[in-house]
Amino acid sequence: MSELNKKEIETVFNNIYDESYLSVLGFVSSRCRHTEDVQDIMQDIYLELLKTLKHKKRGYIENPGAFVMSLAKRKLYKHYTLSERIRMLVPIYKDESIEPIDEIGGFEFEDELIDEIMLTQVWRIILSTDDITRKIFDMRYNRSLSLDKISKELDLPLHSVRNQLYRTLDMIKKRFEKGETK
Repeated sequence: MSELNKKEIETVFNNIYDESYLSVLGFVSSRCRHTEDVQDIMQDIYLELLKTLKHKKRGYIENPGAFVMSLAKRKLYKHYTLSERIRMLVPIYKDESIEPIDEIGGFEFEDELIDEIMLTQVWRIILSTDDITRKIFDMRYNRSLSLDKISKELDLPLHSVRNQLYRTLDMIKKRFEKGETK
């Protein structure tokens, strides 16, 4: 396999960018502590993609959506130090004058809108599945029940509940990668 020429790199990059930008933006913005970090991380992700396309052979990236998402995970991981990542999980407010609600209110409207649109699309996909799958998702994500409790309440083996959940999550991921979210 040969390397891509400059025009091919530009075309491939633009296609991957167009197909993945919204889902990567949703992923990154939902995991950033500070909204001002989002654009820096997004820029780093797509610069890394461009470097990869320039230095790898044709066909290196088999699944562009998954590849860009893995770049996003790595860039997020590197961006935040261990203490910063711990603070994201367990908020500790040194400044008593800053209310957590005020800090949360600082998110950009566009980020909230994108998250809401993506969530609506995901639930639309879930609602198109069979009755058992809908119940499993409702119990897991709306009622926050453990898989054990779902298994007992639906009188299904635990492995069946787990498999149904993960198969459906995989199907949702694949539909988002292909752009089939409606």
